[in-house]
Amino acid sequence: MACGLLPAHHATFARPLAVRSRTICSLGGRRGLDEPELRGRQVAPRLVRVAAPTLIGEAMAGLATALAGLGRGLRGGRAGAAYVRATAVALAATVAAQAALLLAAYHLLPWPGDADGVLALVVAILAWIAACAVVLVAAPVLVFFGAQLLLPLWNERIFFAALEPADPALAATLAALPAAPVSRSLRRTAGRFMRWLAALAAAGLLGLVPVAGPLLSAAVGGTATAWVLAWELFDPVLDRIAPDPASERAFLARHRWLLLGAGLPWAALVALPFIGPLLFGLVQAAAAHVAAGPLREPILAAAARRGPIE
Repeated sequence: MACGLLPAHHATFARPLAVRSRTICSLGGRRGLDEPELRGRQVAPRLVRVAAPTLIGEAMAGLATALAGLGRGLRGGRAGAAYVRATAVALAATVAAQAALLLAAYHLLPWPGDADGVLALVVAILAWIAACAVVLVAAPVLVFFGAQLLLPLWNERIFFAALEPADPALAATLAALPAAPVSRSLRRTAGRFMRWLAALAAAGLLGLVPVAGPLLSAAVGGTATAWVLAWELFDPVLDRIAPDPASERAFLARHRWLLLGAGLPWAALVALPFIGPLLFGLVQAAAAHVAAGPLREPILAAAARRGPIE
């Protein structure tokens, strides 16, 4: 019998094995035991301990798969065509949103040229630095959420167009599950949008802190954007495997670090000035490759437990 280790997922529940082979590779420190000595013996299997994945390891796995997915995301005619249609609208909407946000900042924030004294000047400059950073990050994601609310299925088309060539079996499994009603999807998107706005408001307040404020603001705003963006990009999956808020929260809690790691490069890309909106379809297609990679087994397990939508 060939030498081997007991698979980890069988280690806890495995029963003693009846040894029939002439030799055993390793058993209690003895080697080369003959069959007469072993016939009829019950040999306990070797337990294999597998270390649980670390938080950093999960985040790095999500980051690596997200970057790889960007390179493979739009392969295939259907994904490319869906991408072109979505990009034209997203580009125009993002430019308009950035202009509107900067106009609002102009009316709400003190202008550095009108500052009286050094301290007021420093505060005004820091406030504008934080505002510009938030606008650059916020406008593309704002448009993304707007598209989700106005056109609920646009990202789903790109997701499945990219998933089908990457993992046909997973795509078929998800497509066979009933999707959540559009009204429920819209409520979920609106809830994520409000959470994101609250995080951006907190980031804006942190930007007023002297010296470290802009750094803290960028860190909080960037992290919140990465998390919410990844959450929204996987909405086509969550709509099918998580029919209720409790199951959705449970899935997200188990994979939060992987999703955050995947969302960081995507958020950085869509926040790029001018070209960020051109990448909406690309990051949505990349999410399909993360689903077909480290999230494949959890998604299939959740799909197997899936109950009917009430």
